[in-house]
Amino acid sequence: MGYFIGVDVETLTWVSTRRVVINVDATPVTPVIADYNQEYPAGAYFIKAIEGNGLIRANVLAGGPQINFTENTAPIEDYFIADGFVDPYPEDMVGNTVQTSTSAFILIIDAFDTGQAAGLDGTSPVTDFEWFENIS
Repeated sequence: MGYFIGVDVETLTWVSTRRVVINVDATPVTPVIADYNQEYPAGAYFIKAIEGNGLIRANVLAGGPQINFTENTAPIEDYFIADGFVDPYPEDMVGNTVQTSTSAFILIIDAFDTGQAAGLDGTSPVTDFEWFENIS
């Protein structure tokens, strides 16, 4: 589990503008919010940056960054969108690999805007995303 200092209910605090990434299609878990810390339970639902303190800058009004992988039935392609990421992350992350339990695809800039097609072989949720790792 991870502990991050700050009061999450106020937009003026440091933790309100720094977030982990939510892996929308993983099994949901709820963070524990206290007056001066926020605890993220271990698992695939919350992922953190592999560098620094694990948090990335976020748009407070958008609620923070999240990834969403939609597995469709062929011939409709699977679909991936990365939402709520602020500059410079989208451009820095282009070219990284996103892995599901049965497929992998390379991130393109469309993922941060309209979303990107992600092939026909995926099984949600995302299991690995270069630049990030599951909270443990």
